[in-house]
Amino acid sequence: MTTSQRSGQLNTDEFCSLKRVSDEKINTETRTQQLKQFALQCLKSTEQNKVINNQHQTVKIVGAGCGDIELLTLKAAKMITEADAIVYDNLVCAEILQLAATHCRLIYMGKRFAQKSRTQDEINQRLYHLAISGVKVVRLKGGDPNVFGRGGEEALFLAKRGVKSEFIAGVTAALGCAASSGIPLTHRKVARSVTFVTGRICDNKREQAVIDEWQGLLSANSTLVFYMGKEKALEIATGLMLAGAVGSLPVAFITNGARQSQTIKFSRVDQMAQDALSLKQAGPTLIIVGEVVTIGAELEHCLAFCSQSIAANESLYG
Repeated sequence: MTTSQRSGQLNTDEFCSLKRVSDEKINTETRTQQLKQFALQCLKSTEQNKVINNQHQTVKIVGAGCGDIELLTLKAAKMITEADAIVYDNLVCAEILQLAATHCRLIYMGKRFAQKSRTQDEINQRLYHLAISGVKVVRLKGGDPNVFGRGGEEALFLAKRGVKSEFIAGVTAALGCAASSGIPLTHRKVARSVTFVTGRICDNKREQAVIDEWQGLLSANSTLVFYMGKEKALEIATGLMLAGAVGSLPVAFITNGARQSQTIKFSRVDQMAQDALSLKQAGPTLIIVGEVVTIGAELEHCLAFCSQSIAANESLYG
C-alpha cells in the first residue's frame, strides 16, 4: 500500500492517472451519444426521403386521341379515372373529361391560335408542383402527346427536377381525321410514305430555306399532313408552288375531324389559300396534301353510289 493510499491523499502521478481514466470514460460516453444522435438523424433523414419520394408521383402524359371519345385508348381511360388532378389542353373533348373522378381537379391550360394562353413554362411549373404535392397527375393532350404536343419538353423539365413521367400514346389527328374522312394516308400507287408537318414551318426562315425545305418534302413523293395549318394556308401554298408543286395537286381540309360536326372541303394547291378563308366553322382543321386525296374523293363518290343503290333496292323490293 502506498503512502498516499494510507494517508488518503493522491500524489501527482496517481491524480493524473485517474483523471486520464475519467476523461477517457467521458469521451467514450460522449462519442457514443454523438454516434447515437448521428444514427438517429440518418434514420430520420432516410424516412423523410422515403416520404418525399413517395410524394413524387409519376406524371402520366396521356394522349386523349382526336375527337370522338371512342378513339380514347383503354389505358388512357384508366389513367384519367384514377387521377387526382388533370391538366388538359384545348383539344380534349368534354365527354372525356367526364370520366374523371368527382374529387379530381380539372385544370385547363390550353393554347389557342392568336389568343392569350398559358406559356409552356407556366404549364411545366404547374405539373411539377402538382407532382411533388403527392397527387396523381395526368397531363391530358389532344391526339398523341409526342406529335406536336410538346410531351417531350414537359417530360424533360420534370426529369431534370427529379420527377418521373410516363407517356400514354393517343390516336394522333392525322390518323383519326384521315380514317374518318376515308382518305388513305399511303397508297402503293401514289404515296409510299406520309409526313406530318406543323403549319408553322414558314416561321422565322429565309425564303431560300423555306424553298429548300419544301423541295425536300416534295421529293420524297410523300403525303403531307399539316397540323395547325389553316391560318398558314397561303404560306404553305406559296412554299409548295415555289418548290415545284403542280397547282392541281389535291388538298383536303378536315375540320373537327373524327367528331359528329366533321366537315371536309376538297381543294387544290393553287386554290387552297382562298378556300381556307372560306372555312367559317370553328374547330381544329387538318390539311392533307397529295394524290391520296383524290383516292379519298373517289371512295366517297363510290360509297355514295352504293348508298343510293341500296336505298333504291329497298324501295323496290320492300
